[in-house]
Amino acid sequence: MPYYTYCLRFALLARTATLGFVDRSARGLPLQEKARPSAGLFLVWWDGRHGAGMAIMQPMPVLLRRLSLLVLLCLPLSGNAASKGRVPTHFGDRMEAALTCRSEFSTAHWRDYFRTYLGTPLRTWGEAEWFDAQNAVLAGNAAREVFVNLPESGALMVGALIPSPVADVRRNIEQRLSIRFEPLPGPYPRYLSKFGSVLVGLPNRQTKWYCARWHLGNRP
Repeated sequence: MPYYTYCLRFALLARTATLGFVDRSARGLPLQEKARPSAGLFLVWWDGRHGAGMAIMQPMPVLLRRLSLLVLLCLPLSGNAASKGRVPTHFGDRMEAALTCRSEFSTAHWRDYFRTYLGTPLRTWGEAEWFDAQNAVLAGNAAREVFVNLPESGALMVGALIPSPVADVRRNIEQRLSIRFEPLPGPYPRYLSKFGSVLVGLPNRQTKWYCARWHLGNRP
């Protein structure tokens, strides 16, 4: 049953005694009027399970006050509140393609995309804007944050912060996306795919996964 039908039935059934509730099944049983205000409004609805129904509402001033409250209760949440904790179904596919460096992208595109579906940035740090990833799953890894470079930075970069050790993140990506990461020399664990995708193991057992393009080409 649609959401608004629930709201309507709740409002009618909760005040049967005072509003003058009239019910008629789909088989055409006679109306049974319990009350008839002197100046009111008929409200009729239909749903496939309970048949037809009608209510003789209270006088107009009372009706308007009650309907105002009902409208506030039944209106859908605002866009930000309704979508909080949810990302669109295409989010994972698009992010995975970008993070593996297998798609073309621009700073303007990802800044607009993140703002549309994730809201305002959590912070600006390291020449990038960071957004709450809302636990979006990327190649089997739940992401905590995602980021995109600032327009004035020297790199084109999109990435994700994943609260899991780099070995686990690497294994999930390689199994699900059929790409290989090779270790890079250095003081901390880093891995590079042939497409230019980078995994960095952080000291706090988190992983940064990103694709970056510099003016001189791809490099980790």
